[in-house]
Amino acid sequence: GLLGELLFLKDKVAPEFGWESAIDFWKGPEEAPQDFAIYSTAIEVKCQSGGSKPTVKISSAEQLHPQLPEAYLVVYTLASTDQKDPEGFNLNDMANHIRTELEVLSDQARERFEDLLFMAGYITSEGYETFRFSKVAVRSFKIEEGFPRIPITAVPSGCEKVTYSLKIEACAPFEKQPEWWRN
Repeated sequence: GLLGELLFLKDKVAPEFGWESAIDFWKGPEEAPQDFAIYSTAIEVKCQSGGSKPTVKISSAEQLHPQLPEAYLVVYTLASTDQKDPEGFNLNDMANHIRTELEVLSDQARERFEDLLFMAGYITSEGYETFRFSKVAVRSFKIEEGFPRIPITAVPSGCEKVTYSLKIEACAPFEKQPEWWRN
């Protein structure tokens, strides 16, 4: 989860809005229903392995039921790669890359990023060095009427949490990117 959020922050949000705004838009570590709130758009980011079933885990009905006018599900497909792959990365690499980008910004932006990493449960660890990944694909789906999801109203009273797997291909008719998205 965190790796996908950091990829999205680096690849899509910061190039469009700048690092300080990108950090402000990142809400996932604060236990918000969606990972990003970018003005009037909510974005939930998921990762899936290229070698697994093409599904993503939805950990609550709220994740795909945003309060903002527009919403998207962004899915990164990652593949395991060799330790020597120059395009490969791991969680430590991604966090350190963003830290380097933030070095030239305000202390406030750097401190906010570190606070968010801590809230997400991330601490630099040698254990993250074991696995390296490469980005195979990134797809974006607009969450709108008819999108495959469990509506909040369908969760019976007394049930606190719903978790389910969502088939990525069932989302294909909704494939669309936010207007600000750069390829």
